[in-house]
Amino acid sequence: DLEGGFYGIVTATGEQYLPMNLAPEFSVDGFAVEFTARERLDLSTTEMWGVPVELISISAAGRQETPLTGSWKLISYRDGAAWRTPVPGMEITAVFGDDGRISGSAGCNRYFTSYNATNTDLTVGPVGSTEMYCAGAMDQESAYLQLLATASAFMVEEEILTITDQSGRAILTYHHEIPKASGTGTIVVTFSRTGGFAGNDDHLVLYQNGSAEVTRKDYMTRITVPEETVNAIANLLADAGISGLSDMYPAPQEGADLFSYVLTYGDKTIRMEETAVPDVLRPIVDLLCEIIVTSAPDDIAPPFPS
Repeated sequence: DLEGGFYGIVTATGEQYLPMNLAPEFSVDGFAVEFTARERLDLSTTEMWGVPVELISISAAGRQETPLTGSWKLISYRDGAAWRTPVPGMEITAVFGDDGRISGSAGCNRYFTSYNATNTDLTVGPVGSTEMYCAGAMDQESAYLQLLATASAFMVEEEILTITDQSGRAILTYHHEIPKASGTGTIVVTFSRTGGFAGNDDHLVLYQNGSAEVTRKDYMTRITVPEETVNAIANLLADAGISGLSDMYPAPQEGADLFSYVLTYGDKTIRMEETAVPDVLRPIVDLLCEIIVTSAPDDIAPPFPS
């Protein structure tokens, strides 16, 4: 955190870079990262510090696999003196990557943050998330994310993960959702597509290593996206000047059966109506929609009469 209230990246050889799209979970003093970026010499900044860059990828540096590494599903969370289980149909997950990042579902929204684990000590960075609303899930989601942010230590016994706060009190318990893996890595983009004639409710999380999570209403699947597609999307996002775009692109005229899109790249979230997608984002939206449509069955479309 540099004087003036902003975060920058200083390399081992002293070069200074000012990222335009640094995610909140990396806005931590002294946090070592590995990154690739594109210089944005066309931009002038009020900070007057470093070279402006658009991050293409960023991850924690020098991470090792720990007992936390893998995918976990929440069993229960503390609510005062009581324990509560997740609302049915609103499961909460946490994927601890070996790159020092956590991602998952908070029941309604996707969330992401950084973590550091040493022996049994655990610290969690600032949490970012998408901004959807789900009836009956928001109190649970808020409680979970607040508890996660207070994590101080952890213990894994017989595939059960218990996280405790600074007082040593257990606050979250999980069980392994899938066998331990190397983690999903850095998130490239999260994307939602809702509305349309069939009442779609589609969500996509795309990771740098090509893995992706696709949710279509109650159907969820994990897929692998071809490397060339991931690279194409990452390059288009880097070239789009996301930080300079508006947060909202409403439809110029109201219309029935239009799609609504929400795209999150770094710490920037853009909401768009189908007829108002900026030209610079149209190829990105088309590619993300294609991933959704081709990877999961469209079982929410109403049957058509023969």
